[in-house]
Amino acid sequence: MKRVKFLAITMVMALMIMGVGYAYWQDTITLTSTVKTGEFDVQWKVADCSVDFEASDEYLGADVAQTTAVAEVGANPDELAVTISNLFPGATGTIKLYMENYGTVPSRFQDATFTLVPADGAGSDFNDFFVTKFRYKKNDGVAVFTEINGGAGTEWIPVNSLPGTLSADAGLKAVVLAPVNYAAGNAAGQGMFIEIPFEFANQVNGLAPEVTAEQFEETELVITMNFDFEQWIKN
Repeated sequence: MKRVKFLAITMVMALMIMGVGYAYWQDTITLTSTVKTGEFDVQWKVADCSVDFEASDEYLGADVAQTTAVAEVGANPDELAVTISNLFPGATGTIKLYMENYGTVPSRFQDATFTLVPADGAGSDFNDFFVTKFRYKKNDGVAVFTEINGGAGTEWIPVNSLPGTLSADAGLKAVVLAPVNYAAGNAAGQGMFIEIPFEFANQVNGLAPEVTAEQFEETELVITMNFDFEQWIKN
């Protein structure tokens, strides 16, 4: 009887040892992690829709109060509409447009495409539509203010040449926008801003005599501006 009991106890102990050994070698711990990807979101902003127009010396008698400009960001913050009414030769006005990174990852400028067409299909040469003082401000802790075309505002750039100017090394090429939450603040204008004074071509500005304002009279212009950005990863 004792022998049987001894064997029985031995068998139980063996099972217990095997159980402990099995648990030791096969133990598993599990880590559950949640990964949320970053957001890539560059948006247009408009700081001030009120624009004061001025007339050059040759047009001081013009009623600039009738010239108005409205810049609006619609339901889609990627699209910006600028409407200028009653614009005349010699009139200049500044419209401050802002591009800001409201995502969580840095974004880098790739290229720009502009289209400028008359809504009435007149087919005029709108390469004679010029802009100047085109500049940007990038604020990512240290303010950087850069004039793209010399800074003095004397070099006028045809609209048709503007995309190439922006995409050049001296333009916005490879400019990186940090998310606004990591910049100096969250208000409009704390990221990159673009300032464009508009003016029509005319003889007074030293252009060819055959370039007159008549071809633009009572013409509606539609300007579409596309700026492409990509996610930026520092090497």
